[in-house]
Amino acid sequence: MNNEVASPALPRSLVFVRHEDGRVTTIGVLNVNSRLDENECKDALKAATTHWVTTTEDGKRLWTYSGGDLNIGDLASSSAFDDEEFLAALSERGVEFVDCRVNGCEEAFSFDEVLANAGDLDEELQ
Repeated sequence: MNNEVASPALPRSLVFVRHEDGRVTTIGVLNVNSRLDENECKDALKAATTHWVTTTEDGKRLWTYSGGDLNIGDLASSSAFDDEEFLAALSERGVEFVDCRVNGCEEAFSFDEVLANAGDLDEELQ
């Protein structure tokens, strides 16, 4: 009898960025739960997507629509993450879909933006 307890699935965020003209213009974040690390999750996503494209009509259609350049934006803007066969392919590879968002970064904020107004803080905190 094996008394080992499997480690719990952890929240993971796979971050995809598009660089154009030397700057980030688009960011996609795929949130999942998995025992895999982020690189392994990306590999699982690629394997699941390949399986879905080669075995389903919806996957083939999206591959054709993308011009053979199927990326996170294509998955997010299609119904892929609502597709039971695609979600099953992810799950079979150890990845549970949570959500996915893709946003333009034209109005992105600096990561180091101070998020408290120093002038409004008590003198002892300044």
